[in-house]
Amino acid sequence: NSYELGTSSAVYQFSSQGSFSAGDTVTLLLGRNGAVAAVTGTPSGTGSAAYTSQRIGVVTAIESAQYSDGKGGSYTSRTAVVLATDGQTYRYENQAGLSAGSLVQAEAVADRVTLRPLTAASLSGSVDRSAARLGRYPFADDVEILDVSGSAAVRVYPKRLAGMSLSEGNVSYYHLNGAGEIDRLVLKDATGDLHQYGVITSVTEVSMGLNTASNYVYDVGGMPQAFSSETTVFNLKVGPCQAKMKGPQSVERLYNLTPVDVETVDGGAVLGTDGKQYTLSETAVYYVRTGSAEYQLSSLARVQAGDYDLTAWYDKPENEGGRIRVIIAD
Repeated sequence: NSYELGTSSAVYQFSSQGSFSAGDTVTLLLGRNGAVAAVTGTPSGTGSAAYTSQRIGVVTAIESAQYSDGKGGSYTSRTAVVLATDGQTYRYENQAGLSAGSLVQAEAVADRVTLRPLTAASLSGSVDRSAARLGRYPFADDVEILDVSGSAAVRVYPKRLAGMSLSEGNVSYYHLNGAGEIDRLVLKDATGDLHQYGVITSVTEVSMGLNTASNYVYDVGGMPQAFSSETTVFNLKVGPCQAKMKGPQSVERLYNLTPVDVETVDGGAVLGTDGKQYTLSETAVYYVRTGSAEYQLSSLARVQAGDYDLTAWYDKPENEGGRIRVIIAD
C-alpha cells in the first residue's frame, strides 16, 4: 500500500536528513484523511525492533513489480497480489513460487516478509440464526471471512452465513484465537456472491458424432458476453443464469437458475405463490422480457410499478447460501 505524507514532521522523517531510510520497519500513524501524520520505529543504525504481523488470504494474480534495494537502486521481482481476509489487497514478493488461487499466509518478522502456502484446515457445521457461531466454535467479534472460487474472492460477514450448513468442502481454512474463537475463515465458494448473474439470450449446441461444441450469448448488467466450448455441451436454456467465476475476469461455466412464481416483493424478501419466503440478494438484477429471448435491464422500482407478472430465480437452496439473484418481469 502507498500512503501520502500528511505532515511536515512525517516528510522530514523520511527525507535524506531524517531518521529513517529504505529497509527500516516502521509504524505509520494515520490522520483522519488516511495520510501519514507521524512515524515511529527503530531508525537506521540503531538495531532492529522485534515486529511481527500475519495476514491470511488468496493470491488473485501474479505480476512483476519494482522494489528498492535499499541502496538507491531497484530490482524487478515476481509479485503476488493477495486479497486478505480483511478485504484489502496487498502485494508481496513471490518468494514461494505461488500461483493465482493459492491460499497463503504473509508473515512479517522484523524487516522481512515471508509468503507461504497454507495447509487446508477444514471444518463443518451449521451457522446459528444469530450468526454467532459455526458448529461448536463461536465467531470472534473481529472475525474476518473470505469466500473464494479459483482466484476470485469476496469478503463476507457473519450475518451473511446465518442459518447456513457448511460442509468440509465449503471450508478451506479456519484459525482460532487464544479464546478458542474463529477469527479467520476462508470459504470455498460457499455463498455464490462472487459470481455474476444475468440471462442467457442465445443457445447454440452441436452434438453429432465426434463433432461437439457449444456457444452461449448472455447478458450481465446490460452488457452482452459470450461463453463457448469446442468439446462440451452444457444443456443450457435461454433464461436467467449464473456465470460462475474462477478469476476476477474469468468465467468457468454457466448454469441455469431455478424459478419461483412471485406473489410479492417486499424489502429484502420475495414471497412466492407457493407460500414460501425467499431472501432477495442485495445485488439482484431485474429484467423486463420484451420477446422470447429478448431482455431489457430494468430496476426493482420499475418492475414493481408496472403491470407485470414476476418470476424470481435462485441459484441454490437458502440453507446452502442461495439467494434470489434475478427477477424477470413479463
